[in-house]
Amino acid sequence: MNISIKTIIQTIKNKDLSFLKSGNMWYIRVTVILLIIPIVEVISLQTFMILFNSNSDRLFKLIDYGLKIIDHIYAVPVITGILYLASRLVDSNNDGISDVDEKQENPLKNIPKIP
Repeated sequence: MNISIKTIIQTIKNKDLSFLKSGNMWYIRVTVILLIIPIVEVISLQTFMILFNSNSDRLFKLIDYGLKIIDHIYAVPVITGILYLASRLVDSNNDGISDVDEKQENPLKNIPKIP
């Protein structure tokens, strides 16, 4: 398997990435930034403690709170909800109605009208 970097770049350029341009990139960027903040905080606090040989109770509590936040943020229901909302934001024809809502059948259509 002799795959060069040039063929990999050509393959990536030829891929259809139109789903990324459908209006939900701001949501994905903000979500990723909010998911990364606690990780950066915990890593920086642990590095600070190692470099400066600090044994402060406040730093231990901050690291513990940061680890709890990471544990709750990366829970399966949270990630599932984020991905579900991201899929609901896709609007390929730019009419203001998401593609998922356009595909769904109207449930009120089959209700008989009261005379």
